[in-house]
Amino acid sequence: MKSLLLIAICVLASKALGYNFPFEAVQLAPADTEAFPAIAFGDADDAHPVQDLHGCRAFPGEPSWPPEEEWKKLNNSLGGALLKPPPPGAVNATTVKHVQMGVNFARNRNLRLVIKNTGHDWIGRAVGAGSLLIWTHHLKDFEFLPQHKQGGFSGMAAKVSSGLESWEMFSFMKRHNMTLVVPSDSTVGAYGGWMTGGGHSPIASLYGLGADQPLSLQVVTADGRFVTADPETNSDLYYALRGGGPGTYGIVTSAVVKSYPSLSFNSVTITFATPDNGTLEPFWRAFAAENQLGKRVTEKPHYGTGYSYVSGSNSTGHYSYDTTYEFPGKSFVEITALIAPHIDELARLGISIAVPKPIVSTRWADASRGRGDVPGNQVFASRLFSARDWEDPAMYADVVAAVRYSVEAGYQFHGIHLAPTEAAASAYYGSSGATAVVPTTRDKSLASYARFNESMTRWRAASPDAGVYVNEADLLEPHWQDAFWGRDNVGSEGWAVETGDFLPSQNGRLCRVSHQNK
Repeated sequence: MKSLLLIAICVLASKALGYNFPFEAVQLAPADTEAFPAIAFGDADDAHPVQDLHGCRAFPGEPSWPPEEEWKKLNNSLGGALLKPPPPGAVNATTVKHVQMGVNFARNRNLRLVIKNTGHDWIGRAVGAGSLLIWTHHLKDFEFLPQHKQGGFSGMAAKVSSGLESWEMFSFMKRHNMTLVVPSDSTVGAYGGWMTGGGHSPIASLYGLGADQPLSLQVVTADGRFVTADPETNSDLYYALRGGGPGTYGIVTSAVVKSYPSLSFNSVTITFATPDNGTLEPFWRAFAAENQLGKRVTEKPHYGTGYSYVSGSNSTGHYSYDTTYEFPGKSFVEITALIAPHIDELARLGISIAVPKPIVSTRWADASRGRGDVPGNQVFASRLFSARDWEDPAMYADVVAAVRYSVEAGYQFHGIHLAPTEAAASAYYGSSGATAVVPTTRDKSLASYARFNESMTRWRAASPDAGVYVNEADLLEPHWQDAFWGRDNVGSEGWAVETGDFLPSQNGRLCRVSHQNK
């Protein structure tokens, strides 16, 4: 599985930074490390731990774990920012210096390093047993740039810190009368893990994914240096960070991102269920037809985004479908005209519903004030179905059949229709399935997962060339390097977590695979 270690990457020294936030001006200097070698910078060409005696990262209770006196010294150097929840060491980073010291201490003392931003993480990347965790939630600052020039770009932009959540970003958009591409889920940190994992959004069809937005990034790398990454400077790092995987190449502290004119945002919801007579065929024919509308909605000139769900009970045979289409800059009249023919088509297929009324979108706002999701007990898997899957009748029939199988097996389906412009990214339509798994015993957990994976195997067979959305993925996704990245991610398959848990978790020592095979 993909480790949560920083991968060493050679970088140039940071250029003169005209857009540094005050917290980024507070940086670690070589003089700071003289009395405390454990926070010394690494060699940019070899930012590996100085000690790796057993093939594993140091773990609490082992002789290699830093003594209490050294943790106290680190905390004093951080000005008291070191917290002590599980995992044992967590740095409440409020300056770049804090981030640098955490990276250097972890590297020099052979500790597992985890980066935690803000919002939610469905698959446990923000935890790790026996790790030092750098928490970037409080890196919060913002600057609107009415006119910004960089390379071939000239226009509005914004300097955003990585700890800003969507609900906070909406406030800045309103204040400056402009639009940024951010998640619709209010507590997600837009330019942390969301961006580095791709980042879907209600305006992705119009302006691209979160990964398409940064013009430049400020980053602490594995050797502890604070650098700029953009198309001209450290361009390989800039490329890797925009969708290459959260926490893999460096810790982003801020980004300069594209800004767009202010948008109104209206939506409409279509809902239907299985007929009272219990027959399923009209329902699934309507599902197939309705998802074709989803493709049309996302494309030019509509640029909409659809969020759909199918759930129900295979014991009762009753299933329901609802989808909400979000439209940037479209009036109620335009939306009603767009969906009216489709309502007629549903009626022809035996699903009779009234023409729904558009409303002002509730998804594109800051009403939550930071109230986010709650912990759950689920597994996820996803598939990025391509436009070709929708355009080829045989392929589309296979996709619908695979989704139907998973729903009738008892799992919820969640579909997201997106079509980022060709100038920004390849078009795709993302879909994900979820099920609750309660790990009571090893046999029950493994059997439950095997049943879930049977459904996902059908999704993969229906779209063999498709990928997976890494932010909502199955931790046991087969051929994950190709499914996540279309290539091998750097070095992560060389590490694995030693755990006695039934299914993959981060609750164990992080060790080299070669150590585990001995």
